[in-house]
Amino acid sequence: LLSHKYFYSDGKYAAPNSLREDAVSISGMNIFSSVTEIPVLLRYNIISNGKSKFFAGAGAVSSIVHREKYSYEYEKDGRSKWGYRHFNKSTDNVFSNLQFSAGYEKSVGSLGMVRVEPYYRMALNGIGAGDLPITSVGVNFGLIKYLR
Repeated sequence: LLSHKYFYSDGKYAAPNSLREDAVSISGMNIFSSVTEIPVLLRYNIISNGKSKFFAGAGAVSSIVHREKYSYEYEKDGRSKWGYRHFNKSTDNVFSNLQFSAGYEKSVGSLGMVRVEPYYRMALNGIGAGDLPITSVGVNFGLIKYLR
């Protein structure tokens, strides 16, 4: 899954010296990340008939961070200042999140199956240049077409 993530974090979650080498105190960060997420999930069909399914899933998600842009606020010489950092291909993080989800699939005739799957991802370790532990929630929508 290719995703673009926009988020804010206060400085306490950034790894020391990840954005600056002069050990200043970072007080806030706005971050954009372009990430490929690779989920490895197990799914259990709770209710399944010919046309619909209710299911639950759990597993781990690995993240490959392609691009990151940090805009951060820091304190230096008693003054608040802004800094910017850009990273290309910053990190690969194997199994950085645990994912829990539940969902519903319904047959829509010859079109295939439509899937709606809310999920919760809990951070196992940090991702990106800032090594930030990212926890997220969302909904996956899908159209499944079996080719025969």
